[in-house]
Amino acid sequence: MSAITVDVINDYSTFVGLEPQWNETVDRAGVDHPFLRHEWLRSWWDSFGQGRTLAVMVVRTGNRILGLAPLMFETARMFGVPVRRVQFLHNDHTPKADVIVAERADEVFAAIWKTLHDGSGRWDVLQLSQLQYDSPTHQQMARFAATQAYPTTLWQSDNSPYVALKNDWNAYLSRRHSKLKQTLRNRVNRLTKQFGEPALEVISDPAAVRNARDEALALEASGWKRQAGTAICSDPQVLRFYTLLAD
Repeated sequence: MSAITVDVINDYSTFVGLEPQWNETVDRAGVDHPFLRHEWLRSWWDSFGQGRTLAVMVVRTGNRILGLAPLMFETARMFGVPVRRVQFLHNDHTPKADVIVAERADEVFAAIWKTLHDGSGRWDVLQLSQLQYDSPTHQQMARFAATQAYPTTLWQSDNSPYVALKNDWNAYLSRRHSKLKQTLRNRVNRLTKQFGEPALEVISDPAAVRNARDEALALEASGWKRQAGTAICSDPQVLRFYTLLAD
């Protein structure tokens, strides 16, 4: 097999230029959500990257990308202690983060770990947040850390409840209590009288997307969130993120 190389990208323009290859790699990796696509990560960095340094790792064989690690350097405080930290490009507005592996997974993780270890003088903590519970990154990184006697730990992050539907929605609803079904009917009726029949609209025209974005932001801020200061429009960085993402 061809030798593997790792490029660590700190330059923003180089990162931007990777978009076609990046998204092609995401597609080959079979990622089924948008949070690792280049558009998402670029919008995130444009909004939240101030005071941080890109450390994006591109694992290649020849000109073919095998894997990507969307990482950054930052300074932070953990348990009151200042640390130099490596972590994914993410915050609370990115539900999922991970290493992107399209081919030769064991070799990709080994190359990423070696690059991290070779540069360990630049960081104190490697924190890989927002990993899904079944991500192979858990086992791979813990295995390599153990070979170098690095202590590791695992924290459980968000655990959102959900209802598993064995059939369609109507079949599920038919087995619910009559009081719940009556409550739902009353609310739909009030909604219909005030705004019209509820419907799903798919928008693709850029101008229409921007208008819908503005309506969504106004709706999100119309209740208690604006008063509490937690609405999207209350934070310039968060507002910029969702504005760029919609564009």
